[in-house]
Amino acid sequence: MAGKKWISRIALAGLATFLSLATVECGLRVRAHLLNRGLLENALITPIEPPAEGEADLGHMIRLSRNRRIIYDLKPNLDVTFKGHRVTTNENGFRGPSHPQEKPENTIRIVGLGDSVMFGHGVADDDVYLSVLERSLNRSSDRHRFEIINTAVPGYSTFMEVETLKEKGLGYAPDVVVLHFVRNDARLPNFIREDAPVLSLRRLFLIDFVRASLHKEEDSTEDLLAQRGFSRPPRDDARPRRFSGDPDRVPEEYRDMVGCGAVAESLTELVELRERHGFELVVVTDEVKRIPIIQLLLTTCDELSIPVVDVGEAYRGFLAEEGFASLQVSPLVISKRNNHPSAFGHRIIAKVLLDWIWTKGYLAENSSLRHQEDDLVATESSQVFRHLRIPQPPK
Repeated sequence: MAGKKWISRIALAGLATFLSLATVECGLRVRAHLLNRGLLENALITPIEPPAEGEADLGHMIRLSRNRRIIYDLKPNLDVTFKGHRVTTNENGFRGPSHPQEKPENTIRIVGLGDSVMFGHGVADDDVYLSVLERSLNRSSDRHRFEIINTAVPGYSTFMEVETLKEKGLGYAPDVVVLHFVRNDARLPNFIREDAPVLSLRRLFLIDFVRASLHKEEDSTEDLLAQRGFSRPPRDDARPRRFSGDPDRVPEEYRDMVGCGAVAESLTELVELRERHGFELVVVTDEVKRIPIIQLLLTTCDELSIPVVDVGEAYRGFLAEEGFASLQVSPLVISKRNNHPSAFGHRIIAKVLLDWIWTKGYLAENSSLRHQEDDLVATESSQVFRHLRIPQPPK
């Protein structure tokens, strides 16, 4: 009798465990189904109009691009509230004022390539660092006008940014191209991936979830750095992430657009475009930590002779000088939950980039300035900085 009781107890325990695991598995499949509904192709079959009042989200602000290598664009002529701030786009879908494609005389054009940081996620139009930079440059010059075209779109990868330059930016005849690099630029947004097979019995979502939870991405990326592989980042497995960097997790047509190899090839193409079209090129990064993907970027830029403006160094100096334990608790970012630069952080980026432009003589090497005897670079950087009016950080 005792033996039968133990068998019954074991059977009941096994059944309870099975039912618990089955419930979790069903929950993960439901979650995957909801995520599938948010994929780009599914979400934008019928474009969603921005709300007349209230907050817009990114889905309201983007549309499928005619160029399948860019994938999606910002909608033109937007005037919405996004993350608590006004966001407007011009007739070309760029954040910022409208500029005619034909460049006026005595005008220096800067084209920005980037994602949510350069776009200005969580800050108002006038606080985006390229807007601050444009105003500061124009206040400092009475001989030339500076125009900055901000082509950045949240979620863009380096590959998509270079495609945007070819499709849209080169038509503005840029004198300078600024590419902003962040840690997820080897990836595509998470909504660009294949549907998860929620009805398939060949795949257990629970096992994938546990495997993904134990997965250490940074260690694998460090292996790439050590090996100098520049191939692809490790698998994302099944855990939903904000960005997908695994060629096996994105639609086939996008598989050559992800991974460290895609970044290196895109930077190489940028150098070729620089030589062909005669613009200056600079890469900006604002990552505080020298994580492996940033090390890969710095190494690649060094090999390709691309100058890098490291705003992360200025951030680190500010954090140390002001006694902040981390970036997340500092006024450089919007909040602990949103690590995009605040308006103050954007002004730091603008200041560092302005400092680099002037003190390094960057624009003096531009062909449109060589004939000028009193180049703009001759102006003392301190005279330029007084126009920046960097505010005191919030208390």
